[in-house]
Amino acid sequence: MNLPLRCTLQQQGSGQHQQRTRRWDDIPAVTPFYAGLVAVIREFSDLPITASPYLNGARKYDVSPDVIAKRTAIFAEESGIDVQIWQDSVGADAINVFGSNDTYSLYDYFAALRTVLPHFWSDNEAFNWGDDLLGGGYHPCSISRFNTQLQIVDPFVDTKVTWLQQEHFGSVSPQRFDEAEHMLAAYQALFGLGDTQKTLITAPYYYTTSPAEQYGDPMLSKLIDGVLGDPTNYANDNWVGVLGTVQVVFNVSCAQGAVMQIGWVSAHVLCAPVEAVSFPASLQLEASEDGGATWRSVGTWATPDDVGSALVRSEYVLGNTACIRGVSASATGTLLRLTLPNDDWTFLSEVEFVLVAA
Repeated sequence: MNLPLRCTLQQQGSGQHQQRTRRWDDIPAVTPFYAGLVAVIREFSDLPITASPYLNGARKYDVSPDVIAKRTAIFAEESGIDVQIWQDSVGADAINVFGSNDTYSLYDYFAALRTVLPHFWSDNEAFNWGDDLLGGGYHPCSISRFNTQLQIVDPFVDTKVTWLQQEHFGSVSPQRFDEAEHMLAAYQALFGLGDTQKTLITAPYYYTTSPAEQYGDPMLSKLIDGVLGDPTNYANDNWVGVLGTVQVVFNVSCAQGAVMQIGWVSAHVLCAPVEAVSFPASLQLEASEDGGATWRSVGTWATPDDVGSALVRSEYVLGNTACIRGVSASATGTLLRLTLPNDDWTFLSEVEFVLVAA
């Protein structure tokens, strides 16, 4: 088994750090190595030293929470590290967030860590999973998934931080991914942040293209329940599968008296090349304010080339890349018709809406 432990040793406040990678199963070699680094740092500073292990490999090699906890206890006792900041590896290794029965969950791992670490932090990953870590869907993740990650670790940790590449996700970086603004808006809506009022909502819906019976959505709930499909398993029950193009109509509304417009729309989708499941070519959006009698185009947002051409098993959140203008959400509702063109199987598991103040 090769389960990495990545430790970032940082003299807090200095901005100086070193990174080294060793094997989790080689504890006799790992612990003295880091203990030696700690000893050197202690010659210059008494400030706390942090280490950032991750769970990457735990799912792939079926490593139990008990094994992780035992190794963590050895490392904590013998390394001299003050604070462990555990990276949840939901993006790197698809650590199970939503409780699939066939694998250990994020809750299982952090509950086990808490038994041996009275105080530790979480480092929650904000990117999608893919067989190729930086290929496929490596872009900002669904806000539903990220919020669930935060909720799961909350009872066990003292502090939560997040892993993201600033040049990929930072809203001020010219190298940022287009989806960064979308995730920022959803995060602000979820936690009531930002200068402009935003609201994260769900909306009732119906299909105009029927899902396959074995991948169906009989209760019309899978796209708005906040539970995402397992990206490693297209047969997971949280996915909805349609052979070809998907078209769904949502009734988007806001509270009586509120003046809001539809700002952001996204769909969580899957690519599984071996099973002929591919990302849709784009997300197309139309609106109707007269109950579906007439429709007008709102916009079309293509799947990025680096995502669509990667052809690796991965997940992706496809949506608009700039705030939509001119589509109001009333108390009686505005119909939005979402189309995901595809020649292969299309699998989706969540559609999210962010309303913004008009």
